[in-house]
Amino acid sequence: MTQVKTQTIKCPCGNDVEVSLYSSVNVTLEPELKEKVMSKKINNLECPKCGNKNELIHQFLYNDMDNKKKIWCYPNNQKENKEKIDAMLDEAVIQLEKATGQKHIKPILVFGYDELLKLI
Repeated sequence: MTQVKTQTIKCPCGNDVEVSLYSSVNVTLEPELKEKVMSKKINNLECPKCGNKNELIHQFLYNDMDNKKKIWCYPNNQKENKEKIDAMLDEAVIQLEKATGQKHIKPILVFGYDELLKLI
């Protein structure tokens, strides 16, 4: 299931910018989102006042059920936290398995669009 919310983020210039932030993108149920991902247009900030552009300001889960791919895509600036994020994902899978009684595969962890696009 795709999950998106609108959030106001302050640009470095001081302007408030409304951004649609996706926490989950399901390209099987909403195939049009695959093109948005492929063109790097998910979770970006572009200020209409100063023109400042920031790519991938918030992580999201890419889910392609047809091709059995689950990929957590984090911003490049989070790469230094890779071990912590990886441990968090391990724990999430354990808790999900306990709650459902079913085996779950841990999503692949990538940083930035370039790593994500290599896998899809």
